[in-house]
Amino acid sequence: MTNNEIIYRTSVQFVEDGILDMVLVDGMEMPEPIHTFNGWKELGYSVKKGEKSKIKFPIWKHTTKTIEAQDKNGNTTEQDVSKMFMKTAYFFTFAQVEPLKA
Repeated sequence: MTNNEIIYRTSVQFVEDGILDMVLVDGMEMPEPIHTFNGWKELGYSVKKGEKSKIKFPIWKHTTKTIEAQDKNGNTTEQDVSKMFMKTAYFFTFAQVEPLKA
């Protein structure tokens, strides 16, 4: 399951639990948008000072690490090793953010 699927399914569950609200998006009812601190920043918003994340749940995190490896001839080479793991992410709603000041 991708992070987008995890976020959508978890959002729906939080709507059913009464934690998130439904909003109209292009004439369709959807769970209110949630993003991480960096996600809102990429969209041109900043989290208001003092706000705490409304919800948290695990999503996939990808890292790449460069390691030195030796081949059978004893030559040292650098290799990139990718790793995926679940990490708790903290999400904020639209009501908790404001547009970035220019």
